[in-house]
Amino acid sequence: MTDPRARQSELLDIFDTYIDAGLKLDLTRGKPAAEQLDLSNDLDGILEGFYLLQGGTDVRNYGGILGIPEARQLGAEFMEQNPSK
Repeated sequence: MTDPRARQSELLDIFDTYIDAGLKLDLTRGKPAAEQLDLSNDLDGILEGFYLLQGGTDVRNYGGILGIPEARQLGAEFMEQNPSK
């Protein structure tokens, strides 16, 4: 049987390897890749091929956990609310 402290140390070393790699992973469930989003390009209307939000997010996607920031801002203005809440 492996010593729990030794195993913890081993796992922390592996974890540090990933941290040191500086990866920028988005593990959001169900978020399609750009290639998948490109399948809808022929349906484009007024966007004329420009699909990026101000923060660089592809607008054809779901947005972040709080949705699309520009949409939140617009809605907040109509409802006289703070978009960060």
